[in-house]
Amino acid sequence: MISRDHDPQVPVQGGEGQGSLLVWSPSRLPAWLRSERSQAVRQPAHAAPGLVSVVMPCLDAADSIRDQLDALAGQTYRGPWEVVVADNGSKDRTRQVVLSHTLPGASLRLVDASGRRGVSYARNSGVEAAQGNLIVFVDADDLVSMDWLDEMVQASRSADVVVGLTVNQRSTRRLRTPDPAPRMPQRYGAPFITSCNMAVWRDVHDAIGGFDEAFMRAQDVDYSIRAHLLGVWVCFAPRAVVWRRPRSDVRSTFRQFYDYGRFDIMLEDRYGPVGMPRRTGTLTAKKWLYWTARTPVAAVSKRHREDWARNIGKESGRAVTRLTQRLRGPVVEPSSSRPTSPR
Repeated sequence: MISRDHDPQVPVQGGEGQGSLLVWSPSRLPAWLRSERSQAVRQPAHAAPGLVSVVMPCLDAADSIRDQLDALAGQTYRGPWEVVVADNGSKDRTRQVVLSHTLPGASLRLVDASGRRGVSYARNSGVEAAQGNLIVFVDADDLVSMDWLDEMVQASRSADVVVGLTVNQRSTRRLRTPDPAPRMPQRYGAPFITSCNMAVWRDVHDAIGGFDEAFMRAQDVDYSIRAHLLGVWVCFAPRAVVWRRPRSDVRSTFRQFYDYGRFDIMLEDRYGPVGMPRRTGTLTAKKWLYWTARTPVAAVSKRHREDWARNIGKESGRAVTRLTQRLRGPVVEPSSSRPTSPR
């Protein structure tokens, strides 16, 4: 078992820079995320996966999925692997684009995931169709680096879940150079398992319960919390790079973060009873007023507009949801994650 008293992020190979893997011990989680089970779980040591399944959910992604498939076709990984594209009901040419592609050294399958709208449903459907014992998730509108899969598989040998490095990227014409000394992404003082760049052993994913289909946003935050409560070991692989394309206009950015605010409230209501920190209504009101007051600045400054849309969107989502709760009662939706069958 690897441990260090002064730092929960434990280097397990390489140096302290870009090339090092960092494993987070469950014993270093915040108190509300620790359980008796998590304290008893030792660091895993996995054999190489028999088959790696890359699961990619998509919806109307014809304009971007071709680039992602081309990036996957150039992977340096030489073990057995497959790509499962889970289509959530596309109305454009997404299916035709996928069916016209081939991947050297890997099988490519398109599965119907249109039974229910939402990326969580698509991911769960993709896992059900996948045949591998290591599941790797990536999104259709992002772009993976050449050695992304190889790095994810290597890191998975010493952890239950792997998180890669995600870099925001406006255009695929000139890719940004990743930070030479990145830190593991975190939420609530614990590793944040980003669903657009993660790997998980199938039996661990089944134990976590898959992605909760009640969450249209923040489903990876909910997944992270349930994983930590289970006591998983999380590894950060900074060389497993995914370039992520954020929303391109103010309106869609506002809408996206408005939903994040709504589902933040769902998270607080669901996990508040086990100790998850709750933000007070007073603080939400203050933040909303602050960003409302900055509307004139955002209107004349393109540089501040996106930051304003993210913050005012999220605070508006939180405020409206809390107000709705006062008028109608709590809106916590029941969990609808569906454990997948082991293969």
